[in-house]
Amino acid sequence: MKYQIGGLITYFHLEGWWLSAFTDAERQRIESCYGQYLTHGKISSTSQTAPGLLRAMARFWKPTPEDAILASRLRAKANEIATGKYFDDFWINQIDEIARLWREKDYNEARTNLHELSYKVREENAPPPIPELFKELMVAFTRDDPLYADVMREALPVIAANPGIVQSTLSKQFPQFNAEQFRYAMYYGAEIGDVLREKKGRSYTLLLP
Repeated sequence: MKYQIGGLITYFHLEGWWLSAFTDAERQRIESCYGQYLTHGKISSTSQTAPGLLRAMARFWKPTPEDAILASRLRAKANEIATGKYFDDFWINQIDEIARLWREKDYNEARTNLHELSYKVREENAPPPIPELFKELMVAFTRDDPLYADVMREALPVIAANPGIVQSTLSKQFPQFNAEQFRYAMYYGAEIGDVLREKKGRSYTLLLP
């Protein structure tokens, strides 16, 4: 951007971060959604806080892969300002990589990476706001995943007609999906709230919310 920075970015002394964290195209994308007063004009007072501004900016997009990366950086900065906590770039890099694969329509690889990261987030006690960022990406990706849509299109009517059906029993009705694909759909279906899943022996019972 070939102009002097003003607006809310200057009011909150975020100029250095604004220029280093985003490319010209990314800054233009953010402004196109949030408004030019973000970097234009002189702001003398506001009821907003810096973390509040950044979180509001992050909520301006629909969950597309391109915007998920920008939103994750905004939320990470908001967390840093609010809590003073830093976290290894490993986490954001992993989230960004899944978003990149999703953007390129490599659903199989994105799905594999998503599943691996879900375990790391839990087992390695990922710092805030990583669990929240991961959950947002997980929900958005899963709802766009053709495999998930295919399994649920077949499975949900049967679950509705047979509340409490055992997952292993249900999966046998759909030989077009292998066991891993079916487990994936039911696991993430429960994670994002499309099904209710309760442990029963070596399997799970399934209900609709």
